[in-house]
Amino acid sequence: MASGVTMRDSATTYIDVDVLLDPDVELLAGVALTGGTTVGSGAVIGPDCTIDGCQVGSRARIERTTARRAVIGAGSTVGPWVLVPEGTSVAAGGYVGPSLPDGGE
Repeated sequence: MASGVTMRDSATTYIDVDVLLDPDVELLAGVALTGGTTVGSGAVIGPDCTIDGCQVGSRARIERTTARRAVIGAGSTVGPWVLVPEGTSVAAGGYVGPSLPDGGE
């Protein structure tokens, strides 16, 4: 990835013309980025995500998620199986998902 964007499955990845991707972004299978979405360096998106009009911070990890006009902070983890509605802001380093990543409560 050193300076470009890595697309793991270009046949199932859609990037709209107004999307901006920083270097070192990784896109997994089944990703659609639309609506002027911006993605910071080192972020990993996918598999199976629809991200529309969002600001995704550097080093964020988004998996099996639909997000619309939201801010996803740097270093945060979102998903799997999450809907991030318009106007939502996930704090830097935050977590949004079905349970805590370490299995705790």
